[in-house]
Amino acid sequence: MNPASLGRWEPLDPNSFKLKFDGASKGNPGPAGYGSVIRNNEGRILGVQWRNIGINTNNITELEGLIMGVQWVIQKGWKPLIIEGDSKLIITMARKIQLGQKATKAGNNWRMEARLENLAIIIGSGLTLSFKHALRSANKVADVLANMGVRGDRVRLEEVWEEIQD
Repeated sequence: MNPASLGRWEPLDPNSFKLKFDGASKGNPGPAGYGSVIRNNEGRILGVQWRNIGINTNNITELEGLIMGVQWVIQKGWKPLIIEGDSKLIITMARKIQLGQKATKAGNNWRMEARLENLAIIIGSGLTLSFKHALRSANKVADVLANMGVRGDRVRLEEVWEEIQD
């Protein structure tokens, strides 16, 4: 794959969707939040979400963003799904789980293990999911939303629309 292509929107197959997620932690651990954005096959934003998750680590926030984003998309019925995040660790672990392998990087972190078990259930449910790493510069909308989550922003989407457009 050409690294330059990680920074551009590429049209998807008809009737497919792309979820981009991100997590943010101001300290490690520190105040934390996640954000995600779903787009249709033409790149139009269909929805966004963000949430504060208290004090957590950067890896937990990334993983939480992935899980909550996928659960949200499942509820909306948007599938098949391409999932992109800028955490190589989380994308690698998701791919390993998808292949039936153990995501060994979690170590003895019970918070991480519990979330990985939850992710394994989601992945094993028969959905068509594709995991891809994205450069941070190509994940701007999810990054803005994750930082809104850290701050616990309670704003209407219209108030931040200009900021999240990429």
